[in-house]
Amino acid sequence: MVINENKRTDMNIDVITKAELEEAMVKLRSELISKAGLENGTPAIWVKSDEVLKIFKCSKTTLRNLRKEGKLPASKIRGRYYYSLADIEKLFQENRTEV
Repeated sequence: MVINENKRTDMNIDVITKAELEEAMVKLRSELISKAGLENGTPAIWVKSDEVLKIFKCSKTTLRNLRKEGKLPASKIRGRYYYSLADIEKLFQENRTEV
């Protein structure tokens, strides 16, 4: 076996226990379930920007501002934004006022 002396061959190796690996897997699974909107066992419902515009009865600029300000999270896929109905409901609840 020929070792190229110009390449660095030392590696940092971290050893973890089986319990640590299992704990990391549980955390990862929990995060994936949360991101997918499966906390209740049902998938999240996602809607496109034009549907959100109808719900809010607002302009594209207002929707963009809500997204950029972090008030309404969105997922961008192939240039299209999608919004979770749960996030829309949450925004309504957070801004609810008593009349």
